[in-house]
Amino acid sequence: MKKFSNKILIIVLVALVAIFALSRVFRSPKLESNLRKELVKLDTAAVTEVRINREAEGAGEVRLKRDGNNWRVSTDSKEAEAGAGAVKSMLGVMKELLAQRMVARKKEKWDTYQVGEGSTRVTAYNGSEKVTDFRVGKTGFSQGQGRGQGSAYTYLRLTDEDEVYSSEGFITSYFNRDYDDLRNQLFLKISRNEVNKIEFNYPDSSFVLEKKDSLWYVDGAPAVETKVSQYFSKIRFKTISEFDDNFAQPGNATLQIQIIGTGPIATAQAWAMDEENWVLTSTAQQGVYFKGKTSGVLNDIFVGKKWFEE
Repeated sequence: MKKFSNKILIIVLVALVAIFALSRVFRSPKLESNLRKELVKLDTAAVTEVRINREAEGAGEVRLKRDGNNWRVSTDSKEAEAGAGAVKSMLGVMKELLAQRMVARKKEKWDTYQVGEGSTRVTAYNGSEKVTDFRVGKTGFSQGQGRGQGSAYTYLRLTDEDEVYSSEGFITSYFNRDYDDLRNQLFLKISRNEVNKIEFNYPDSSFVLEKKDSLWYVDGAPAVETKVSQYFSKIRFKTISEFDDNFAQPGNATLQIQIIGTGPIATAQAWAMDEENWVLTSTAQQGVYFKGKTSGVLNDIFVGKKWFEE
């Protein structure tokens, strides 16, 4: 009797394994056929406009439009030059967005993955033709095997479809940006090799940092080379992320530096709003005003004479 029972169990087990194997064989083609490998694939050189809609978050719609070799960023009431790096990285992501796996097929799951009507919507155009339209959802993180590093993934949905997919990368960071995030944030871009002299003009003092026979002097006295190098590293590529579009110059700048080579290279100016807050501008972007603080960008750019002597 016991042997008979064992034989029945073995037969049942074999049957279950066979059923499972057959279900995988017949089911797999269907799943594969439903899995879209390429969610977005664009010829980014042909893209003339990108719209990012975050109205559900109160951020409204931000538009990026190609202007010759450059880009402009705008909202309903503002327009400015876009940051080349921000646009390039965004287009780089949209060039090819691949699906890792499908995580949901039905609309009822949209909110779970944050790809519903309130999510960030990205549309791209070639002229008047819409070339892609998708929703960016929440980001997750998968742990690596053993000591391997984990990886980020983001949930996406093509706007006109119900299915939700995961795609590799922290994609949210490229699209959940507001108007100022996408603007050109360049304040100074200086090559040390082109500079012969910097004139510092302050209310209580003025001095000159000047190169003579490859050595640097401050008001005629030798400057500390390490400090000169540190200063040039600060102004080599300086960006500021906050803007003041309502600023009107009240008069001469409180602080000013002029950077000179064989001719004028750049001028930077700052106006004091109070002890800590300032408004700055430079010839890198004429007519664009930035917000800065004494403890931040001011201390980097408008240094005192002692900086080069100590």
